[in-house]
Amino acid sequence: MEKEFLALVLFKIQSEKTVLYEEDFIQIKAKNIKKAKLMAEKYGQQQEVSFNNLNNQNVRQFFLKVIDVNEVLYEQFESNIRLLYSRHFKDLKAYKNIEKLLDPSKEL
Repeated sequence: MEKEFLALVLFKIQSEKTVLYEEDFIQIKAKNIKKAKLMAEKYGQQQEVSFNNLNNQNVRQFFLKVIDVNEVLYEQFESNIRLLYSRHFKDLKAYKNIEKLLDPSKEL
């Protein structure tokens, strides 16, 4: 029987002038965590791409690493919400500096 897993996959996106990192959270159905990890690695490798952007600069996306793979925490919905994945970290200041959707100048 297959289970549901979530994987965090890290990429580097590089053009002539900029470097950006991307993390993808992907959902995987697999028989076990070992198979899920292999599927996440294959996904990462398949996402590698090179193209010219609108400014005719070469842009390349590199697969760096599968950071984490875990079984989905709860398979059933509790009301209308389902917790899929939970990450923990120690340095909130560092998180503010890397999270582009979070304004580092505002208090949490």
